[in-house]
Amino acid sequence: MACGVVCRSRDHIDGAGGCDGSTREGACFLDVESLRDERSSETQLFGVCEFAQHVARRFGCPRQCVEAKFGVGGCCAHVARVVPAPTRFSSKGEHMNRIEIETKLNDDRTWLLNTYTQLSETQLFGDLTPSEHDPSNYWSALDHLAHLALIERNFASMIRKHIGGAKNPVGLTHDDSGAPRTRDQIMASVHAMTEEWQREHHGKSLDEVVALGASARAITLQLLSELTDEQLNEVLPGAPWADGTIGGVLAANADHGRMHWKWAKDAGVHEH
Repeated sequence: MACGVVCRSRDHIDGAGGCDGSTREGACFLDVESLRDERSSETQLFGVCEFAQHVARRFGCPRQCVEAKFGVGGCCAHVARVVPAPTRFSSKGEHMNRIEIETKLNDDRTWLLNTYTQLSETQLFGDLTPSEHDPSNYWSALDHLAHLALIERNFASMIRKHIGGAKNPVGLTHDDSGAPRTRDQIMASVHAMTEEWQREHHGKSLDEVVALGASARAITLQLLSELTDEQLNEVLPGAPWADGTIGGVLAANADHGRMHWKWAKDAGVHEH
């Protein structure tokens, strides 16, 4: 049985990689959720690729398959620290359907809200992690929560652009003229974008940030209601997240919150 994951190495920024883009045959049933915690929150771009190599060696499966399942490797290392790439598979090894996607989104949102409501004011507002755009600027736990809304809105916008016929809906690896962008250019633009959002919403209350996220989630759920099953399984051109499908990108919003919470926890939010 095939693992059902398509490695999109043809999307490598530098054009390297030997994967032909086809689904790799052979049993490969990694316990992705338990292994995900092994990936350090401090992993940098090339460290993520090293993690893929580690898992491939440990389980004796093709590295391309590992990269696709975890959303890491050459095809998407440039955004590995921006958005997580969860698996989009049911317990049966099949692609998640719309009910499973919505359930995952709802369950993870509930978990995230419950987690944040247990924090004190000091834990919510205290300086926690240095900005990757300006290290002198520190993000709070609430900044990390607010950040999720930006990415969720961006995902929905990318998908609507694709449905509307845009040729470059994601716009990460190439600019609007079609010219390729370097890793440094990509990361500089991403960090500048997230920094602008953080500064705009920094200092808002928990209720205000939760409302911000609720607005973004409403956009996601409205979009999900409009998409057909066939569209959910369409590849979003240029998307390095999850399995690269529209449904996969929508489902990635769920794990995004857990990833940022892990970073906040590793940074010592409970020690404030």
